[in-house]
Amino acid sequence: MHTGRTMISMARAALPAFLVCLTILLLTGCAPLPDATAQSGCEGCRGTRVSRLSSADRFEDSRRQHLADCLAGGRCKLSALTPAERAQVSETLARLNHEACLRGEGACRSELLSPDQQEEVARVARSRNFEFCRSGLTACDPLRLTESERAQVRAAYDERNFRGCMNSVGTLLPCVREDLSPEQREQVRVRDQNVNFWLCLNQVFGCREDLLPDAQRAEIARRRAAGL
Repeated sequence: MHTGRTMISMARAALPAFLVCLTILLLTGCAPLPDATAQSGCEGCRGTRVSRLSSADRFEDSRRQHLADCLAGGRCKLSALTPAERAQVSETLARLNHEACLRGEGACRSELLSPDQQEEVARVARSRNFEFCRSGLTACDPLRLTESERAQVRAAYDERNFRGCMNSVGTLLPCVREDLSPEQREQVRVRDQNVNFWLCLNQVFGCREDLLPDAQRAEIARRRAAGL
C-alpha cells in the first residue's frame, strides 16, 4: 500500500515535466523523436515540404514556358507577364515581324513597321522581284520593274534563250528561235548543221540526210566508199 502511494506521488511529480515535453513536441511538429512512429511522422512533414516545393517549381517552369511562347509569337497572355517581360516580348515580336517582312512572308504585318523599316522592306522586295525576273521565274512581276531593270531582264532572257537553242552541254533550257537575233540565228543554224553532219557520218539515229548540204553529202559518200 505504501509502495502504491509512492508511485502515484512520483507520477504526479513527473506530470508537469511530461506536459512540457508534449507541448514542445506539438509546437515543433517535426522535431526528431526517438521512436519509429515519430520518425515516420517527420517523413510525412518533409514530404509535404517537398510537394510544396515541387508545385512552386512546376509553376515557375510553366511561367518560363509561357514567356518562351510569347517570345516565339505563340499564344500569349500579356497580363501574366511582368512589365520587363512585356517590353522584351514587344521588342522581340517587332524584330520577328520585321524579318518576316524582309523575307516577303505572308505573316508580315507592314502596318507595324516603322517608316524606315517600311522603306527598307520595299527596297528589298523590289530587289527580290528583279532577281526573279532576271532568272525567268514565274514569281516575277514585270510591272514593278524600272526601265533599266526591264532592259537587264531582256538581256538575261536573250542570253538564256540563245544557250537553250545552242543546246549547250548540261543545259535544259527552252529555245524560242523567233526570239533569236540574226547573228544568234546564224550561229544556231551552223551548229545544227554540224551536229546533223556528225550524226549522219556516224550513222546515228537522228540523222537528217535531207538537210545535208552538197559538200557534206559528198564527204559522207567519199568516206563510206573508202570504208572509213
